Amino acid sequence: MRFYLDGEMDLDHMTLKTAISAGAFCLLSAAATSGAQAQTIPGTTGAVTLPSGPITLNNGSVANITQTVVGLGNTVTQTPSGTGGSVPPVTPILPGAGATAVVNGTLTQGGTSSAFSCTYGVVSGQIGGGAACNQILGGAATGGVSISLLDREVVSARVDVALANQASANARLLDDLATRRIGIDVAVAAQAELQAAGAVDTSSIFGDPQYGGWASAGGNFFNDERFGFEREGDNKVVTAGIDHRVDNWMVGLYGGYLDTNIDLISLDGDLESDGWLLGAYATRILDDVFSVTGAASYADTQSHLARNSGGARITSAFEHTEWSAALNGNAFWLVAPNFGFTGTAGVSYDTWRDGAYTDSAGTAFAEASGKNVWGKLAGTVTFFAGAVRPYANVTYGRLFTDPDFYMEKNRTTAGIGIGLGQGRLNGVIEVNTLLFNEDQRDTTIGLHLRLTV
Repeated sequence: MRFYLDGEMDLDHMTLKTAISAGAFCLLSAAATSGAQAQTIPGTTGAVTLPSGPITLNNGSVANITQTVVGLGNTVTQTPSGTGGSVPPVTPILPGAGATAVVNGTLTQGGTSSAFSCTYGVVSGQIGGGAACNQILGGAATGGVSISLLDREVVSARVDVALANQASANARLLDDLATRRIGIDVAVAAQAELQAAGAVDTSSIFGDPQYGGWASAGGNFFNDERFGFEREGDNKVVTAGIDHRVDNWMVGLYGGYLDTNIDLISLDGDLESDGWLLGAYATRILDDVFSVTGAASYADTQSHLARNSGGARITSAFEHTEWSAALNGNAFWLVAPNFGFTGTAGVSYDTWRDGAYTDSAGTAFAEASGKNVWGKLAGTVTFFAGAVRPYANVTYGRLFTDPDFYMEKNRTTAGIGIGLGQGRLNGVIEVNTLLFNEDQRDTTIGLHLRLTV
C-alpha cells in the first residue's frame, strides 16, 4: 500500500517573474497576450429590468433615461429607447469612484429639456449629479427610480465576478492536483523506468493491484487591482483521497474542505464562504510514452457577504455551488539519459451557481450562474540527477467561451522547481507565477511531500 502526503501553498502578493528561467518558455511554441472584452456582467439581468425610457415624476417633469450603467466601468447593460441598437461600451465611472451606478438621459420640465447624469454610490449611499437627481433617483417618494434597484445590480455584478473567479481558481487547483500531482507524476515515474530499461511490454505497467492514500493542502492567494474588480484574498482547499491501481489503470476518489475569504475593496465589504467538495479521477497509461487523465469535482459552500452602505452594515447569506471537469492527454519522453520532457494538452470546464437571497436591508437578489471552458497546453523539462531533479515548466490556458465580464482570455504561468530525495520519502519545491496579466498578481510557491510505506 502507498500513502502520499502533499502540501501546497500559493502566495499571490509576490512578484517572482525574475525567478523564472527563460528556458521554460521553450516548452511551448504558442504564447499570446490578450485584450479586454466588454460583455454583460453576471447577475445584472435578473427579474427587474434596469430603468430606461421616459418616467413621469410626481412633480410633472419627465425623465427620459437613455443609459444605465451598473457594470465595472467598462460595460453598458442597457439599450437606449428608440435607438434600435446596442450602446457601445463606455467608461462613465471616474477613477476612484468605486461601486457606482450611473443613470444618463434628458429631463423635460415646462417645455424645456436638459441633459442629466446622475450617480449613486453604493458605499457612500449618496446621490450625485445635482438637485434634479434627487427626484430622478427618489424612488416611490418622487416617482423616480428606486436606488435599491441600482444597489442590487451594482452589488450583484461585483459579487458574481468575485465568485466566478473563485470557481475558476478552484477548478485549476483541483485539475492540477488530479492531473499533475497524481496522474502525471505516477505515470511518468513508471514510464521513465520503462524507457530507461528499453522495455517493450507495456500491457501491465502497474502489475499487481495496489491501493494508495494521499492528502493535499493548497491555497490561492490573489490580488487584483483592475478598476472595478479591486479585490484581494485567498482560496484554501484541503483534500484527502484513495486510489486503486491495476494493470495500466489508476482510479481514485477524494473529498475535502473549501474556504474562501475575499476583501471586496470596491464594495467596502467582505465575502466569505466555506463548504465541502467531492471528486474523482482516473489515469490510463497507454504505453511507455502516452497517458490520459480525467477528473471531475463538485463543491457545495455557504457564502456570507457583509458590506458597508451609507454608514450601515448590510449582511446576507446564500448558497454557492461549483462543478468542474477536465480531460488531459499526456506524453513523456526520456530524450537523454538525464533529461525528460513531459507535454500535456487538455480541456477543462467549470461552472458555478449562486442561490437567490434577500439581504438585511430587504434588497432581493436573483439567482446567478456562469461557466467557462478552457484549453490548456503545458510542458515540463526535468533533469534527472539521482536524488536531485531540477525542472522548469510553463502552462498556457485559453478561454474558449465568451467571458461574462471583463477578463483576460489568455493565461500563462511559468515555473521552476526541484525534486529532492529518493525511495520512500521525497519532495518537490516549486515556484510558479502568472505572466502578462496586467494589474493581477498570482504567484504560487508549492511544497510537495510524498511518503511511501
